[in-house]
Amino acid sequence: MRKPQNVENWLGVDLSAILTRLMSNVRETPRISVNKLAEYMVATPARRRGIIRDQKVKRDFIVARYQPVYAGVAECLATGDVSVIYTKLEQLYEATPTSTWELQDNQLSVEALELFASFVDEIDLARFRVVRSGQALPRMDVSGTEVSVKPCVILRNHEDSETVGAVHVYISKLFSFGDDAAAYATTTVHRYVEDVLSSRKASPADSFVIDVFARRIHSGPRAYKRRRNDIAAACEEIAQRWAAI
Repeated sequence: MRKPQNVENWLGVDLSAILTRLMSNVRETPRISVNKLAEYMVATPARRRGIIRDQKVKRDFIVARYQPVYAGVAECLATGDVSVIYTKLEQLYEATPTSTWELQDNQLSVEALELFASFVDEIDLARFRVVRSGQALPRMDVSGTEVSVKPCVILRNHEDSETVGAVHVYISKLFSFGDDAAAYATTTVHRYVEDVLSSRKASPADSFVIDVFARRIHSGPRAYKRRRNDIAAACEEIAQRWAAI
């Protein structure tokens, strides 16, 4: 986007500054999160366009919701100790919110943690060495679009500590993953394990997505090659449409 020349103030408003700020909020290179990519794969054409727009234009500074949930789930899975969840719940019960946003986030986080505690026993990772993932994991390039995957824990072999899988936590009350969306999400996580985290082939069954509000645990489908091709085509489409939106 080229900045117009000779932009003057209008009614005391610095239009040049406004335009500069707007342009700084636009991502120049195509990118999408694994959550939005899974939604994109099953969305209508109109919704697909909206997803690209939302990914391209950065909102003003927003504090991410559910941080206590992500931290609690990651620690619980890494340690195998469910008491971590109850400790997080006690902290939220006793917290004194300083804003309406914080109050809502605390309430939603309590709901998510209580739901997770209700089905955590169904998550069996005993055959892995579970470690928390790093904070600065690289994005994965798929057909010209950078895909952001942020697994909460990495799964490694007990024998040689090689990474073989990962667990991604999905938290949303607005859009729960159906079977198709979940299959695309786990397929993306599986590819991320192979392309970024590991030096060997990995079983798709060792890549998981936990949909907290749906109380569902999804593992990668065995027949993943067609879905990988679908994802590559979708990412190519995103890259091609990026400049026009």
